[in-house]
Amino acid sequence: MGNRKSYRRQFSLPLDREISFAVKVMRDAGIETYESCEGGEGHSFPEPTIRFYGGPGEGLRAVSMAIRYGLPVFALRRFWSVSEGEISGPTWEMTFFPRERLVAIQRQAEKAGWMAKRGPAPPKESRPSRGLNPYFPWASSLAQ
Repeated sequence: MGNRKSYRRQFSLPLDREISFAVKVMRDAGIETYESCEGGEGHSFPEPTIRFYGGPGEGLRAVSMAIRYGLPVFALRRFWSVSEGEISGPTWEMTFFPRERLVAIQRQAEKAGWMAKRGPAPPKESRPSRGLNPYFPWASSLAQ
């Protein structure tokens, strides 16, 4: 239980449990996230969502990291916001679907002890030819 909460507690605002592993993957890769939500009724977004800053290539880098860790990326968007008549952005938004796969990966990461404050460096090698992720071999079975 301690590992699972330790990562989420380092933020000034609560981090939703079921998106916390995906946020950890992004942040451990150096991607500057600024908003996330596990999605669903009573939440800010209808689907699990992470928003992050970055230039034109950052979105592709974020999707690459998410896929490398078996996360079920559904969409990537570059968008601008309008607040009090001022345009702000662009920033990035990544959503995940199906939610059940994201939750299953979250639970597996918790069981494996991957929710400590500092995680391992992102894998540098490409995925093996069988499509298995050497850091998360269970992720490949969830992808089907």
